[in-house]
This record gives sequence, structure tokens and C-alpha cells, in this order.
Amino acid sequence: STSVLMAKEGFEGGQMIWREDNRQIYARYDSGSWSSFSDSWKEGQPEFSCPGIGTQSPPVPTRGFGKVWCEHSDVRNQLGWARTEEQGFHGNVQDFLTGGHIIQLDTGRIYVLYPTGNWVDR
Repeated sequence: STSVLMAKEGFEGGQMIWREDNRQIYARYDSGSWSSFSDSWKEGQPEFSCPGIGTQSPPVPTRGFGKVWCEHSDVRNQLGWARTEEQGFHGNVQDFLTGGHIIQLDTGRIYVLYPTGNWVDR
């Protein structure tokens, strides 16, 4: 596995995880599925990407998480509102040749993201 800078944010229906090394954002849904998106947010763009949605209560994700959450209604509908603000940390990752990933968070929790779109935690 490789140690990388990551960020996470908790939502009503799951979690978003960002990896610096590949600039990918993973949406992990409580339903047992996951999806990934390229982080297209760049420094200098607005931190809040959802015009017309309040920014404070409940908290709305910002930067790359916010851009994915705002631009993809399926992500927004499955995750719901943010429960926490984004937090950075160092985590460990291992990528499968077939497209899946193992991600270990700073809490020690490990998520196995299968290429089938399902995940389990260990």
C-alpha cells in the first residue's frame, strides 16, 4: 500500500473521500455502492458550487466535494446533507489492476471498493 494525502467528509447517507495522488473523489454510499469522479475543482474557483443552496445549515460541501455533490444529482440524492466539514489526513491506498481500491482512513477503518461498484469495510 501507499501513504497519500486524503480528505474525507461525512454525509447523512455515506462519505466522500479524496485522494491527492490521483485527484479522484470517491462517493461511498450507505446502500453498499460507490462511484468515483475526477476532481476538476481548481484553486481560484468558488468554494461553494451550488447557487441557491445555503452554505451553513446544514453544512454544504465545498471545493471538489462540493462540485461533485452539486453537479451530480444522483450523488447528492444518495449522500444527502453533509454531517461534518471536510477533514484532511494521511491514509493508505492500494489499487487493483482490475479497477478496485483499498482505502485505509486515519481512523484505521478500511474500505474495499470493488470494481463491480460495491464496497465492504474491514
